[in-house]
Amino acid sequence: MRASEEFAPPPGSDTHYALLYVPDALRVRLALVEAFRGRIVSVPLLASDPVVTMAKLTWWGEELGRLAAGGPRHALTRALAPLVSEDATLLPALDALVAGIAGGLHGTGHADDAERHAAFDTAHGALWEYVARRCGAADANAARHLGVRLEIAYALRDLRRQVEAGSVPVPRDRLTAAAVVTFAGGADAPLARAVAADLAACRAAITNALAALPRADRRRLLPLVTLARITLALLAEIERDGCQVWDRRLELPPLRKLWLAWRTRFIG
Repeated sequence: MRASEEFAPPPGSDTHYALLYVPDALRVRLALVEAFRGRIVSVPLLASDPVVTMAKLTWWGEELGRLAAGGPRHALTRALAPLVSEDATLLPALDALVAGIAGGLHGTGHADDAERHAAFDTAHGALWEYVARRCGAADANAARHLGVRLEIAYALRDLRRQVEAGSVPVPRDRLTAAAVVTFAGGADAPLARAVAADLAACRAAITNALAALPRADRRRLLPLVTLARITLALLAEIERDGCQVWDRRLELPPLRKLWLAWRTRFIG
């Protein structure tokens, strides 16, 4: 099986629709990068033991060392090798992702949104900047900021799994303001109020970051803009559902994602 098939985004996923209208050569590159991001981000969410989580992340860090030395073992890193050879910024960005995800586990969380953004930028920012450059963006920094905001939104959507993995994506100031003492579900629970405030701020931040993209970059950054449109629609659905991300994980239907991808392609 070719790497373009083995590591293609799963049908129905947000990334699948974000890359749907991207030229083939670029789609393959971005799909490989997003496959690696997805693999690393999911490690804490899928492992039942923090020791296993750290062991897996350590292995991936070592695997990137083998990739740098020209001897990767995993099929995904072997597929990434040509991309690393053609762009010297990719490998440090992959390293930053692994280190950032590992560093965010079993900590004290984030004091406020600024501290959270800085932590997510440390983990994800360089990789989003790489994506922006591959897409030909004139302002890679603006694209980086938008990408980081999307990663924060995804972490909030997966709040329960994030907390169980040892990471609390909701800033402490929002938890304190809502008088959250313990993590518990229910529409009237303090946690739902904290999440509601944070999701509203997150949606505003994504909207502002999207508006800050230079007009000329919007077409070039079709994958990122599409992902932003899908994420904004998802956050709106979560808010309509009472922000009960502790009790259930919402996902937009595939047809809704397809409509948003098509609309973004032609309208922006």
